[in-house]
Amino acid sequence: MVPTYISDIMPSTVGDISSYPLRNRNNINMPVFRTVISQNSCIPSSITLWNSLELKLRTSKTFNIFKDQMRHRISPAKQVPSYYYYGNRYLSVLHARIRNNCSNLNIDLFNNHLSQSPYCTSCNVIEDAEHFFFRCNLFILQRLILFQ
Repeated sequence: MVPTYISDIMPSTVGDISSYPLRNRNNINMPVFRTVISQNSCIPSSITLWNSLELKLRTSKTFNIFKDQMRHRISPAKQVPSYYYYGNRYLSVLHARIRNNCSNLNIDLFNNHLSQSPYCTSCNVIEDAEHFFFRCNLFILQRLILFQ
């Protein structure tokens, strides 16, 4: 089910090369490579992954059946805890960005090479989450409203 330009460069199966009834006759024959870089390139690594799959999975009738079986093999269906759905999604995303150091705070922008300086523009101290929420002079009024 792959395009011909890919199937033309793939080696044949072990069963096509050998006339013996081997257990690995359905595996794709691994070509010999001299260097580790060649062994880890696209075709050899794909062959290794393909040969490691169960035969039932490799002989799926359709691509959609193959994808479905792979999806269940890689990550079986899990029940998502209900507390993940609590509250406003936008605020949850902002909270996750702050926790994962991916927010628009100067320290996060600086660490991700998106800003020249990690310092707060008004206080001249490093602008991290603690400074932003509890100490910055720019947000005194908002902080008072929040804590009331």
